[in-house]
Amino acid sequence: MLPRYLLECPSWRSLSAQARALYVHIAVRYNGRNNGFIAFSVRDAAAECRLAKDTAARAFAELVEKGFLELAQPGAFSFKTRHAAEWRLTALPCDRTGAPPTKGFMKPRPSDPPKSESRSQKRDAPVPQSGTVTPFPGRKAC
Repeated sequence: MLPRYLLECPSWRSLSAQARALYVHIAVRYNGRNNGFIAFSVRDAAAECRLAKDTAARAFAELVEKGFLELAQPGAFSFKTRHAAEWRLTALPCDRTGAPPTKGFMKPRPSDPPKSESRSQKRDAPVPQSGTVTPFPGRKAC
């Protein structure tokens, strides 16, 4: 279940479809006590979300940049066995460190789309005075 405040925030709306799908796949791996230990590699994400490996990597980067994910433990090929990166969902408390949710996605960012004006704000827009002519762009006024 994804909380309503997460789905309605401007950061979520500005995410690509690939990043949203990846977030859902990571959230499914959360079992109630493993936040900060959610192992998910770029290759696994590409296979599960049916994305190219580079697209999956961009989706991870987008989720981190917008504040939905934090990297808890980087993955590596240097071990004798493969080790996937471990992630933390910022909307939930961290089970690795005990830290409260940071909800970094709720902080306004310059890349977020602007909020649309409400009807009352549009109604209060200045109205041209009667008798004035506003020419069309590219046309000369009479």
